[in-house]
Amino acid sequence: MTTQINVAWQKVSSILTERWLNIHTTDRVEALTDEGIHYTPLPYVMITRMFEVLKPTKDDVFLDVGCGKGRVLCCASRLPMKRVVGIEQNDQLLKVAGRNVECLRGACTPVDLVCTSAETYSYDGATIVYLYNPFNERITRVMTARLRESVARAPRKLRIVYANPVHANVFEESGWLRKSSEWPASDFPGFGYPVSFWQTL
Repeated sequence: MTTQINVAWQKVSSILTERWLNIHTTDRVEALTDEGIHYTPLPYVMITRMFEVLKPTKDDVFLDVGCGKGRVLCCASRLPMKRVVGIEQNDQLLKVAGRNVECLRGACTPVDLVCTSAETYSYDGATIVYLYNPFNERITRVMTARLRESVARAPRKLRIVYANPVHANVFEESGWLRKSSEWPASDFPGFGYPVSFWQTL
């Protein structure tokens, strides 16, 4: 399948999937600050594959850092987990995410939405953390440090999914995380970025 056909198929698939789920998470939204990255959602085919790899259980707490309009949150809440949490600094995007959560078809796990920054959130309780390159290296370092503090307070296995891992060097240098696997960009031509998976040592 050529890249153009792949992109076209992803657009059609997104439209059909969103109609079925009764949500709207498409379109690009610019970042609030020069340290943030614009919002665009992960393709549904990748979200499906991500959860097939993660195999979350009823004991997991899934955290979406920079949840935007809530596409991944909504997909996560259709799986039986303990809790799903989304943090987002843009309150307008968070309102859209809230409407999507309310309208979502097939939800079975409660969703908490928190208007806050990745620099101030505690990360307590999270066992799976997802991020789609939401900010620059400085904030990535602060987030990683706060994650480590949270795990130190309450030791647990932590898994991280990093889509478009521009600042993966921060995880590599952390000393407490290791990369468990990575999907090359060639796996999803319409997306064009790798996705890396990390976990605590």
